[in-house]
Parts: sequence; structure tokens; C-alpha cells
Amino acid sequence: MAIQAKLEEILISTRSLPTEDKCRLIRYVTDQIEGDFKKKQTVPRRSLRGIWKGLNITADEIAEARKLMWRDFPREDI
Repeated sequence: MAIQAKLEEILISTRSLPTEDKCRLIRYVTDQIEGDFKKKQTVPRRSLRGIWKGLNITADEIAEARKLMWRDFPREDI
């Protein structure tokens, strides 16, 4: 609740600012937000290249999988 009250006070006080100062405030806050995002460390993505390497799937296996997936389509109960 205290944070919400402070935010309301800030919003009320910024309404009386001149337009140039509002623009400066927006620029300052956006710079801070950008800095926060840059500080946040992201986990590097693992490449999926070669994920299926060494796995030999035949055309017959693919056809069988398709047959299993589509065997109940379209269903009568829907």
C-alpha cells in the first residue's frame, strides 16, 4: 500500500510539471528501465542444431506415426 501511495503522490506532482519537464522525466525513467533490462542477465539459448543427429527415422516410421495420430479424426462425439 505504501508504494501505491507514493506512486499516486508522484503522479499528482507530475501533473503540474511543464511539458518539457514531463518529457525529461519520461526520458530519464525509460533510460533507467533500459539499464535495468541490460543488467538482467539472460540465459543463453542452447542451439537445437543437430538435435536429431544420429537418430535414423525411416519413412515407414513417419507413416505409422501419422496413421496413429489421425486414426480417431474426425471423432463422432464432437
